[in-house]
Amino acid sequence: MYQKRLKTLFLLFSGAFLLLVARLAHLQLIQGEDLRAASLDQVEKLIELPSRRGNILDRNGRLLASSDPTTFDAAIQLDAYNRLDKKEASEALNQLAAYFQIDRSEIERSIFRINQAVEQMRSTEKNAYGRNLVAQREARTPQPVIRDLAFSQAAPLEVEASRFKFMRISPSYARKYPFGAAGAHVVGYMWQINAEQFKRYRDTYDDSPYKSYHITEAIGASGVESLANARLRGERGLRFVLTDNRNLAREVLWEKPPQAGSDVQLTLDIQWQAAAEEELARVGARAAMVVMNADTGELLVAASVPLFNPALIRKEYAKLAANPDKPLVNRAIVGLYPAGSVFKVVLALAALEDRFLADDTSKTYVCHHTFKLGNATFACTGTHGEVDLFDAIKRSCNIFFFHLGLDLGPGSIATWADKLGLGRETGLSLGYPVRGYLPSPSTDRPWSKGDTVNLSIGQGKLMVTPLQVARMMAVFGNGGYLVRPRIIATDTPSRERVSSAASLDRNIAIISRAMRAVVAETGGTAHKNANSTLVTLIGKTGTAQAGEDRRHGWFAGLQLDGSARYAFAVIVEDLTEGVHGGDSAALVARKFFEKVRGGAAQVVGQVEQ
Repeated sequence: MYQKRLKTLFLLFSGAFLLLVARLAHLQLIQGEDLRAASLDQVEKLIELPSRRGNILDRNGRLLASSDPTTFDAAIQLDAYNRLDKKEASEALNQLAAYFQIDRSEIERSIFRINQAVEQMRSTEKNAYGRNLVAQREARTPQPVIRDLAFSQAAPLEVEASRFKFMRISPSYARKYPFGAAGAHVVGYMWQINAEQFKRYRDTYDDSPYKSYHITEAIGASGVESLANARLRGERGLRFVLTDNRNLAREVLWEKPPQAGSDVQLTLDIQWQAAAEEELARVGARAAMVVMNADTGELLVAASVPLFNPALIRKEYAKLAANPDKPLVNRAIVGLYPAGSVFKVVLALAALEDRFLADDTSKTYVCHHTFKLGNATFACTGTHGEVDLFDAIKRSCNIFFFHLGLDLGPGSIATWADKLGLGRETGLSLGYPVRGYLPSPSTDRPWSKGDTVNLSIGQGKLMVTPLQVARMMAVFGNGGYLVRPRIIATDTPSRERVSSAASLDRNIAIISRAMRAVVAETGGTAHKNANSTLVTLIGKTGTAQAGEDRRHGWFAGLQLDGSARYAFAVIVEDLTEGVHGGDSAALVARKFFEKVRGGAAQVVGQVEQ
């Protein structure tokens, strides 16, 4: 009896076991794919939470760039999209294009670029196991293909999550620029990260899931947005959720909130910046102006025209990039030009400091309008007769400086030009570092006397930026110090004295007195357009030859009213026949300073986005 019962139990357990095995086989072999897909839809999912990019403010706390949290991105998960067959993918794209009322090709191009970037990583960089973990991460991470959606656009698509399981609606921050085009070259704009930047940032930040970059991420591409990108960016948050089989989050399992980026305050004054841009636009299609505190190096203005609106950069980039006037270039910081006659103050300081001249009246040369050197003939702007240093600066006599340059020699000229910051980086990089070019016998061989004559009036191969010229002029307003320009308010001021000689203060005063005569005295090259009853300006004009048919107008110097002294440089490109730097550029400087320092400033308002 016992044996029979044991046999019966064995048969029952064996049958149950066989049924269980059969059921498992059915689930594994027949329903496996369906169940696997369903289980994937109900597992924990990692969702990234965007951080708010920090604000950019001017020196008075006015908001220049901010992040609006009311927008959304439609993002695709590449791995999930690539699992669709051709028919499914085509239908999905048609539906999305119809929903957003855009051309399907726009979505396809975005997906293609993401695919291309991921495949390039997979094929070129592999670990010991033949994999690229960054590529795998990027293929799993939702990447935006349609940005800056309003809630009314995004919400219905979120409801359709089960239909578009490869797509996720993600909250995002749209970058806003309350002053529109005003200050755009300084503030900068955002753009999608490129392959080179992604690799560089990946090597720096990929040890942190909160700081790592994505292949579709928008980063600062120019101006302060780029310069302070790491400070502004912040850290993303992470959220683990449990989703149901419709791809909707049902439960938050764990969350680390995002950390907002830091605000960045600038030395820029947006009212001054806008006033400068307005005056520049009046006199030329292409022009620039720099204004800096001569003592501290704080940049209050770095204006460049034509302008662009950073809020519209995605829509208008192709047109802006193709514009021959190059509106995306910040001429104030990186524009390179022949220095022209503003360079004459370099020779003046070199002659005085090297004791070739005892003072501004100790030596004279005679100007007969032309100067012959071998077979070459060089001209002056007039026939000035016998002139000393004071008159040569005031009237911008080329002949005086031709003689002075040959007597000094190119070595002395190049040495003092270097001391005044020409031919080297300023320490401020709003885009890319620019040195300009300072020719000398040590770098430009063979060197001739003709090269010295050209260099003496700021021509030949010499190339400078408006920022370098304003920095040079600051030396004459701060007691002989070459300051490091700065645009971030919290950066530490830095400066170096251009000479330890006791004579420097006296010689700076001699040159400054002559630059005051340029503006204040009859016969001064800027007297007609820069002399003012509201503000006190000193400076040097210049008309720089840039090729056979192009001339640029300069006026650079100092504004002396009040406790602070402001160094400035103005350049107007492509002057018309008969117009000189003392006409166009000097007029810009006077009208600008009368607005911002003479009580005639107009308030610049914020613009609608």
